[in-house]
Amino acid sequence: MAVMAEIMSISMISSTRLERQFDVQMASRSALDRIKKDVRMASAICPGHNPGSVVSRCSLTSPPVDPPIVPRPVLCNHGQNELILGPQTLILHLPNVFLEKANDPKDPLYVPDAPQSARNGVRIPGYETVIYKLVPDDTANKFKILMTVIPSPVTRLENCSYRDAITDSVVATGIVGPLNPSAGPGSTPEIFKYISKNPLVASIKKGRLDTLSQTALVTMSTQVLPDPEISEAISGVTLDCEFSRGSTIDDPASRVSAVHTEALLRLPLAPYGAPEGVYYE
Repeated sequence: MAVMAEIMSISMISSTRLERQFDVQMASRSALDRIKKDVRMASAICPGHNPGSVVSRCSLTSPPVDPPIVPRPVLCNHGQNELILGPQTLILHLPNVFLEKANDPKDPLYVPDAPQSARNGVRIPGYETVIYKLVPDDTANKFKILMTVIPSPVTRLENCSYRDAITDSVVATGIVGPLNPSAGPGSTPEIFKYISKNPLVASIKKGRLDTLSQTALVTMSTQVLPDPEISEAISGVTLDCEFSRGSTIDDPASRVSAVHTEALLRLPLAPYGAPEGVYYE
């Protein structure tokens, strides 16, 4: 009886481990695919600005006015709390494109048999801000990714279907790493890194994609007028996450799965990063 009980116990633990492993893989795939889609559609990665600051560090400019003047930076709308781009915060600006309401299955005015509008896919004024933040989860030493969507601040076109506003929608839970080795246990995982075209490498490799260092991120967040080459030349984002499924670390059925993915923006061929080597890892 003791042997049978032990076999049943091992079988249950194995079954639970397989179930949690599958859960981790499906959850990570869903979360990463959502973030990668937004990165690929983005027109810019916003460096953000400090709380209370009235100085915009974003490459977005104000809309044309009459009489025409030189476009000036606009203060990005990040909601109630202004944000800084970093290892736990990703700020994207997605261009607005026209989509006829009758052609949008998510719109109440959707008509299944309606012909596709010739204007669908044409870029229109304005942008939407998509923010991904890593914040503490309900379980100790675990974190979750939240997504916020802030619609375009410009006047909406009457027949166009826009993305709805979203506040702190949960994208993924149970994140336990990766941790910065210098920060140690109990620190906040660092999941986002940023890729830029390095102009300093040998001419035969000029434009090689290298990871921006923490120095570059600090420069973007502290300088009143940072070098625009730092933020405007960001070519992509890498995402590293370690997901855990289990009640405690000591749970024999607990599973931890590490995932890595990359997504690149659709940039023109010309932009290069800042010409200072300290900005690259």
